[in-house]
Amino acid sequence: MGKRIIFYLLIIFFFFGCDIVKTKFVIKGETLVLKREVSNNLLYKPCCLDQVYSYDSIGNKIFYKENVDYLIVDKSIRRTLNSRIPDYLNHKVSFDESSKFTWQAEPNRNPQLNIPFLLCVDYSTFDKGAIIMPDPHISDKLKENLSNKDTIKIVSIGTSVTAGAHTFSSYFKNDISDTYPELLAKGIDKIYGTTTVIKNISRGGSCLDYLLLNLDSIILEKPNIVIIEFGMNDHVWNSDVNSFIKNYELCLDEFQKEDIDIVLVGFFQQNIEWKQENDSLTKIYNDHLKRLCNRRCIYFADIYNCFGLIENKNIYQDLTGDYLHHPSTFGHVLYYKSIMPYFLKQPIFESELVNLLYK
Repeated sequence: MGKRIIFYLLIIFFFFGCDIVKTKFVIKGETLVLKREVSNNLLYKPCCLDQVYSYDSIGNKIFYKENVDYLIVDKSIRRTLNSRIPDYLNHKVSFDESSKFTWQAEPNRNPQLNIPFLLCVDYSTFDKGAIIMPDPHISDKLKENLSNKDTIKIVSIGTSVTAGAHTFSSYFKNDISDTYPELLAKGIDKIYGTTTVIKNISRGGSCLDYLLLNLDSIILEKPNIVIIEFGMNDHVWNSDVNSFIKNYELCLDEFQKEDIDIVLVGFFQQNIEWKQENDSLTKIYNDHLKRLCNRRCIYFADIYNCFGLIENKNIYQDLTGDYLHHPSTFGHVLYYKSIMPYFLKQPIFESELVNLLYK
């Protein structure tokens, strides 16, 4: 008991007692939107800005100038009077008499995508953020694989979120290099010096029955880890949370029989202005997923809580590509940040964890 207390005291001293030399952390591509000359907050306080940019209709970067297109004050950024930065007041959503919108596909999409309005900010910060602790659920077998620098194979399966819908790479290049499974691979390899291979078989619009259909083929892949993300569509189209959890249990049984490590990924509160959304079921599904993971000693990435704790930002405007439920490229960084504790071998500040992606 005494040794454990000394260990945690050393951690506290290391993180809070060694601030004589400040460390800069790099944040790249944080997304947000700006309206007229109204300020919007960055997640961290910048000590210096590298570049501020958006994308044109074919995916080329448009760069903006400080004091010409935007102003920075403390932790916030705002447009100037004659700024070239897209004004989010021009973003179009058609609402009904109850102030709800009905989703409609192209060519008359409703709501309009955020992508033409998303501003990206690359900057450095001294803001370390919270300490992220390693999670105890990782198996001894996977710990050994990582320590030995074995090739790590991950199969990820889920909805359009995990498939990368409306990230910049997906939208402009039809690739998934900026999705959270790919970011996880980068983070794992930086920490352990391994080679991590991702097989992402996610599909837009899918529910948990898609996992049931692919269960045998995933097991045949013999992955070290399976990352599973369902619930965002299930809670809209199927309100029977008990059947949802029962079917999840069947899948988990099969993976655990094969000694495959499992990470379950929750989902954030999608836009409550959408007519189909049931926000009470969002919480119920996430609560049931969390209890399922606690019961099975499986790691749960609490995305609902992660996005819910973001202050002074409208997540549907700033952190989605579709004003509904598809995380922006930087939104996938937040997913990465929520899942990486499973793979950590020592405590780390959240800014340092994000910084791993750019070293």
